[in-house]
Amino acid sequence: MIVIKHKYIAARGKGGIGKVAAIGKTIAHMKYIQNRPGEDKERGKGGREMFNDSEDRLSAKEMRKAIRELGNAKVIAHKLTLAPEVAPEDKKAFTRDVMKNLSRSKGLDLDWFAVEHNNTDHHHVHVVILGKDRNGSEVSLSLKDIEKAKEYGDRYLEKNHLREFEKAREAREEKEKERLELRKQEWKERNREGLELPWMKRGVIREQLEPYKEWRAKKDKEKEERAPRGDQAERPYHNDRIEAAGREWSRSNTLGELQELNQHLWDNYGDRIGKEDYRKLTGWIRDKERARSEDREDQGGKQGKEQVEKDFFEHNGKKYGKEDSYEKPQGWLRN
Repeated sequence: MIVIKHKYIAARGKGGIGKVAAIGKTIAHMKYIQNRPGEDKERGKGGREMFNDSEDRLSAKEMRKAIRELGNAKVIAHKLTLAPEVAPEDKKAFTRDVMKNLSRSKGLDLDWFAVEHNNTDHHHVHVVILGKDRNGSEVSLSLKDIEKAKEYGDRYLEKNHLREFEKAREAREEKEKERLELRKQEWKERNREGLELPWMKRGVIREQLEPYKEWRAKKDKEKEERAPRGDQAERPYHNDRIEAAGREWSRSNTLGELQELNQHLWDNYGDRIGKEDYRKLTGWIRDKERARSEDREDQGGKQGKEQVEKDFFEHNGKKYGKEDSYEKPQGWLRN
């Protein structure tokens, strides 16, 4: 089995800034894979050799030039790491076979270069695919392309290293069996302790396995340990305070004072407060605004009721309402 890791370097940003940064990252990656410390690094020869589909030793200068000439490519480069489970005798042939089949499947003439890393327990190959192929077409790689590349790599290993490939597959399958058996044993243990049961039945099982008093004492101790101490402890509702603009503030301040503080914080960046304190402040303001609005609604309702109840007028100690005839008050209207 072959493992492939894929990342890409995109040219993001306006005014060419993103492109310059992406080109710089690509060149830095090229230098890294070529000059990373290790016994396999060629000393005094400019680092590990770079190769592609036709040349065994590429010029680093020429590759930097090719990277800089990518023009308006959306992606400057794709970075692949080919990590075969079986180390092929000829890693260049292996890499060329994978990249040739990948190019054919995408219908592109991919422009790429690669560097071998043999300084770790798991030998691997770093491949850099330029963002445009040799015909100037944009290059994109999907998950489907990566899966195909894995298939091409496995096919090469099975063809050229059948014995090692079969042994590696058997070892992998055996390891997977061990992993599944371990998970099965863990599940049995959890099931024996009732941890796989619904919460109610699980509680019953736990009480059987562990006396309730001991269980309750342990839970209380855990709760006490989790509780904040000292200044971190939550203050009572009436003692909730925040520090802002050189003084203390609380719910006891008026709505106007709290609104002025809020405006002050917006106007004076140097007096900013923590997020939790600001949430308290805005919460107090909302509560007070809501309370004031409700008070106004109550006052309006009372006034309306009074108007309904006083749907009459008084004159000389007598009341006159809408049910009385117009003749009744005529005498005092004339006077």
